[in-house]
Amino acid sequence: MSDLITAIRAALPDETLRERMRARAILHLPGALGAVRSVYSLDMLGAALARRAIPADHVSFYLANRKIDLEKVQAVSDGVLRPAALRTLALQGGTLVVRHLETADPEIHGLVCEAERWLQGPVLAGLVASFGASALPLHYDGEDLLIVQLAGAKLWHFHGDPEPACALPSESDPGTPEPPLAHAVMMRQGDLLYVPCGQRHRCVPQGDSLHLGLLIRNAPASRIFDDPLLTAPVQRFSGIESLPEAARRRSDLWAARRAHMLHLDLETPDPDAPGAFAIWNLSLPPAITNEGKLVAGRTSMTATPAILALIDNLRDGPQPAASLDRAALNALAAAGFVRIRR
Repeated sequence: MSDLITAIRAALPDETLRERMRARAILHLPGALGAVRSVYSLDMLGAALARRAIPADHVSFYLANRKIDLEKVQAVSDGVLRPAALRTLALQGGTLVVRHLETADPEIHGLVCEAERWLQGPVLAGLVASFGASALPLHYDGEDLLIVQLAGAKLWHFHGDPEPACALPSESDPGTPEPPLAHAVMMRQGDLLYVPCGQRHRCVPQGDSLHLGLLIRNAPASRIFDDPLLTAPVQRFSGIESLPEAARRRSDLWAARRAHMLHLDLETPDPDAPGAFAIWNLSLPPAITNEGKLVAGRTSMTATPAILALIDNLRDGPQPAASLDRAALNALAAAGFVRIRR
């Protein structure tokens, strides 16, 4: 398991996380993770940008708390990032946001795979690098956030209560009054922070700052009907065999997905138990190497014919566990590629 995920779980027990999710309450754990600089650094970010490992559409830049059009300032040309232009922007004290870092770095990919096995659902990785006091405007995210402060310090201001339905992110309209400041947290290197989705916040970097965010997805409306990994588990949470017709509305399906997360049962049920089914445990698909290995993050296993046949079955969506080859199913479940749910 990833050292960072191990440290997060030691500092934030599953029941504590569930309680905070249920209450939609912020949790700050100062110094909970110790030395985390090696997880990712500004130098590593600079190197990734220099070799163009991060796609241009995964990068945003904010200056004076406003999003910059990177094409207009010629930091992106023909869909390709220009690292020298980004460095010029950084010198002006802005903030760089990288989405889907798991697609650009193998170690972060492995970390996200471990997080998905732990949280039994889709997780994304984001990186926020600040080079002065300028950051993002007041906004909320459509995902629950686990924030790891990797370097420097950053003051978080939280405004109002979490929005009741927040399947999509939102920036506050500059023309509307801001909700009152409800809470403030100073994040320093090694701190861990949980922020529920829909919680409006604004950050004030204290000079150079770098944090990694694990974004726990709650079935965004834009994908709710298209992604079997998001829709299938909510059909069978807390013993409910099917959802009522009204629950097919986007907001109710989002709530159902969240309810599933709040009732996470980390014990694996018996595949022969009534209603047991198998599903992919990763939103990041594993790769099959030339050596016949199934690989995702730091986990690998031999892809036998029985395992390949089971993988083909699961590509069509969740399958009744009792109908699958037991040895292949157990091997995939033990490696964390597949989970068995009821």
